[in-house]
Order: sequence, then C-alpha cells, then structure tokens
Amino acid sequence: MHIKDRQVLIESIDKRIARLKFILESEDNNDNVQNDTDSVQSENANKMSDVEVEGTLMNIARQELTQLKVNKDWIEREDGGMCVECEESIPIQRLIAVPTTRRCVNCAQNENK
Repeated sequence: MHIKDRQVLIESIDKRIARLKFILESEDNNDNVQNDTDSVQSENANKMSDVEVEGTLMNIARQELTQLKVNKDWIEREDGGMCVECEESIPIQRLIAVPTTRRCVNCAQNENK
C-alpha cells in the first residue's frame, strides 16, 4: 500500500473512531439522565423496546469501535491492506468503505457462500 493511501485510510478510520466514541459517550450521558425516570419508562412498552434497540445499537457500535482499532493497527503494519485469504492487495476504496474488513471482495464473497 502506498504511504499516501495508508495515511488517507488511517485518517478515515480515525474520523470513524471519533464519531463512534462521541456516540457512545453521548449514550452514556443519556443513561445517567434516564435513570431518574426508570419508573415512568417501565410503564411504556414502546419505550422499553426503544431502550432495547438502543442497547443493541450501542453494542454494535462498541464492537465496530474495537474492530476499527484493531484494523488501524493492522493497516499501520507492513502487511496491512493485504487480503488475509489470497494475500492480494485490498483496494483502498474498499478499505475506506469497509474499514473493518481484512478480505478483498472476491474472498469476502466466497466466504459468504
């Protein structure tokens, strides 16, 4: 991977990490406010469903954040950006679009069959 491409990708990953951290920190702050109104929320099934959905989304965000941090470390290494299956270079456009991937499109499609 070219140095410039690596820098662009790392900047893109850093921006996504910052957005996820902001979302997760905002949710943590909302949890502190919502604790005072738990009795009201327990009476409303729709709100409980919303809370469950939000919790699931926050778990997905935490998982993505972890994967992004791991892949950022991988991208910074010499072998970063190489498909773990076929060992071909993963196009920078794919890595920017799917920064948590370690497979090229062909290998990812084969994995899903």
